Amino acid sequence: SFTPVEGTLGTEVSIVGTSLKVGNENPKVYIGETECPVKSSTETLVVFILPKLAVGDYPIKMTTSYGYSNVKGGIMGYIIIRYNLELTSTTPTSPTSGLQGGPTVTLKGAGFTDDLIVRVCGVDVAYQMTDSTSITVNLPACPATVCTQASSKCSIEVTNLTQKEMLENIVTYSSANQPTITEISPNHAGTGGGKVITITGKNFGTVKSNVSVEFDGVSCAVTSASNTQIMCTTGKKTDLANKDGVVVAVKEVIASNPNNKVMVYKDEWSSNFTWGGGDPPVAGDLVVIQKGQVITLDVKTPVLKALVIRG
Repeated sequence: SFTPVEGTLGTEVSIVGTSLKVGNENPKVYIGETECPVKSSTETLVVFILPKLAVGDYPIKMTTSYGYSNVKGGIMGYIIIRYNLELTSTTPTSPTSGLQGGPTVTLKGAGFTDDLIVRVCGVDVAYQMTDSTSITVNLPACPATVCTQASSKCSIEVTNLTQKEMLENIVTYSSANQPTITEISPNHAGTGGGKVITITGKNFGTVKSNVSVEFDGVSCAVTSASNTQIMCTTGKKTDLANKDGVVVAVKEVIASNPNNKVMVYKDEWSSNFTWGGGDPPVAGDLVVIQKGQVITLDVKTPVLKALVIRG
């Protein structure tokens, strides 16, 4: 016989039988194909400790000097240990975020697998699994139905096919923590990069290394940061695809942009960057403007053979 029939990492399991130990050598115990630490053994009792494994049913197998011995009972002659799903804590201990979410949180527990459903404030979130005891998530934006006050709390929930674990009211969303954009100046830059952009708002903090800025998927190198202003230098945009617009983050908290301020990559007709480093078109040229390319007519153009705009 054996006890208990359910357990998780560190649980001690006892197997009772006969001829379980020969001489001074401990028998070897396996959960599936994973060898378990044996705490003690006699001819009639073996105590072992459950290792790190995901949620599921596992057969116990034991070897002695006589070879493999399946402990009687359970499915197909194996004893089945049912690993319990556990959610015990988070790092940081009490996660906080602005209303737009963003910070990374590590969930600690046991029995984690790659087919869990993880919810924060009732919102399904993706996760990265380190092992069966640790996964990381990024806090989502707080749902309007939850964040009805300046500061609101909500829960983290982890579910598999048969079990659900929850840490209630562990996450705090606060508008006081929320970085907010009120202005971006100038609101355009050439694709060659090197343009200094000023972002005005609140709750940006004063640590430059905590702040990141992207315009249309291209990093803007932060040169200074104060609680109300960020300055950065645009990078070179090498593709024409339109991406996520303005993304400003402070300690992974995504800044809100209530007035939908933008910074658009667009080139001037007179700039060599617009034409791949070459001279602007001259009279009689055939000019093709690619899909996604934005060009400002800052000068009077010559008479062209044709102008083709691909959409």
